[in-house]
Amino acid sequence: MLPSTEICIVVSADNIYAKHLGVMLYSLLNAADRGVKLNIIVLDGGIHGPDKEKICNLVGGFGASVYFTEMDKNAYNKYPVSNHIKPSAYYRISIQYLLNSSYSKVIYLDCDMIVKDDISKLWEVDVSNHIISAVGDSGFENNDRLFMPKNTLYFNSGVMLINMDNWRKADISGRAHKFIQEYPDRLFLHDQDVLNAVICGNWQQLHPRWNQQTKMFRLRPEETTFSEQELSEALHSPAIIHFTEASKPWHLMNEHLYRDEYFSVLQCTEWKYRFPELRNFFVLIVKPFIGIAYNILDCLKMCYAGAKKVLNSRDNK
Repeated sequence: MLPSTEICIVVSADNIYAKHLGVMLYSLLNAADRGVKLNIIVLDGGIHGPDKEKICNLVGGFGASVYFTEMDKNAYNKYPVSNHIKPSAYYRISIQYLLNSSYSKVIYLDCDMIVKDDISKLWEVDVSNHIISAVGDSGFENNDRLFMPKNTLYFNSGVMLINMDNWRKADISGRAHKFIQEYPDRLFLHDQDVLNAVICGNWQQLHPRWNQQTKMFRLRPEETTFSEQELSEALHSPAIIHFTEASKPWHLMNEHLYRDEYFSVLQCTEWKYRFPELRNFFVLIVKPFIGIAYNILDCLKMCYAGAKKVLNSRDNK
């Protein structure tokens, strides 16, 4: 088992997300207590050599350790994916096969996030009586689809404090792979759906500031499992900013309130823009025109739909 002064962080990425992983890791290490040793395990879906070297330099610069576990990408290629969810998202479900029994607790983190608070505070949460601690993902109303009892709460899988002993005892990895193979059409939210299905309520709620999700900005407290104060703290003083939706800060048209946090951290890494002022100028000039183009396209779609409706009504007469 890791000494109490060491924290194990598990992440997964392919080469497309290598840069974003680097940004997340810098924010994580920069916010961490310097008296705590962090061990980073990367579930590697094909990160190229130069990016691996940058990650090693970044992690080593903070006195932490990083280990790359090469994943068999073919084992996940038939699992359901989407435009922004790749096969690497499923690597986390295999965690009991990838870590030996000396790991009794780990923290899993997604790449598309910025860590603002000391991760050792999350590590200290007691998860002894549950499989994981996580933050709820409000608005989920499809329990039947995942064979979950009606009032079972649904969590976001981007931040998980995992009790590995309880995970192994419940054979979460084995049951998750089996669920995917038997019910792939039921997985709308990919790895998150399958983990909720097999954990099925045996998880502990964290304060929502440990996983501020983009949709939280659109929700009222009564639409969540959080109190008004908890939701306010998550929005205004997040410990982890999680860019949960398809539009990410690095996308030109993204309007996330914390998107600048991503670029501030990016400029502290080896992936930084050489001339950030030119990028900012480009965005300032081009973005409004793209917005206008989108508006025109929306108008054309509405006109087309209206014309089609009129023609159909005439044909029916």
